[in-house]
Amino acid sequence: MGEQEGRNVPVIDLQRFPSQYEKLRGACEEWGCFRVLNHGISEALMAEMKAVARSLLDLPMEAKKKKKNVVEGSGYLEPDKAYPLYESLGLWDMGSAQGVDELCSQSNASPHQREIMKIYREAVHELAMNMADELARSTGLSSSRFEDWACQLRLNKHSFKLLALLVQYYTQIWDSWPLFKMTTTHGAMEDCAL
Repeated sequence: MGEQEGRNVPVIDLQRFPSQYEKLRGACEEWGCFRVLNHGISEALMAEMKAVARSLLDLPMEAKKKKKNVVEGSGYLEPDKAYPLYESLGLWDMGSAQGVDELCSQSNASPHQREIMKIYREAVHELAMNMADELARSTGLSSSRFEDWACQLRLNKHSFKLLALLVQYYTQIWDSWPLFKMTTTHGAMEDCAL
């Protein structure tokens, strides 16, 4: 995989297959993940899907909780003590148009949001199946092995603004507490006066 790539998530360029087979197999074996270039999903579609995800995850908590968790990993996952700044909506099988319809119905998604989700689902599912085929070929397996596999789709929201507010709040408390007040000079930390 090379020394430089050993420190970075591997990048797989879909326009360079089959020369990427070894790199793909190595990324899966060593990292368990990789970035994909030239995947064919337009920037415009990705931006529209981000806007849809944001609007669905910005709904009131009561509305989000209506999204059923029929299968583990589907429906709404709310923030909890372990992950207070994370929430998500999951679709168990993005290969299923019915699953997208159910998620959209539970979310009261607009016709435009439904259409974007359907187009995005199709594009990402096709990409996932193509990547599974390429991975199978890279190992000498039959590429038809993945045709009936479920592919999970998660729409994630990380509330970093809340985290920034908490850091600011605790920094103000810390700085106003004379016992622990620390000062910096030219970017270096000085000793605390106790």
